[in-house]
Amino acid sequence: MDPAQLTRDVWRVDADGFPAGGTVAEQARFLLRYAVLAPSSHNTQPWSFAVDDDGTVAVRGSRTGGSGRPTRTGASST
Repeated sequence: MDPAQLTRDVWRVDADGFPAGGTVAEQARFLLRYAVLAPSSHNTQPWSFAVDDDGTVAVRGSRTGGSGRPTRTGASST
């Protein structure tokens, strides 16, 4: 599949496809398909997720916001 098609397909999440009778892990994976579409500063999406078989979700974030520079967390005191 070409990269352009992959980019379009990520937006195709059908709410009717939610695995209501599935495992917690399957439900978490489905919901995370929405989470990865969330906007971020400069559209860097500096996070990743991993779902264990028991449904535990590990969230990994980048303190640099994907830019290589630390993100600004508050107003400067100077």
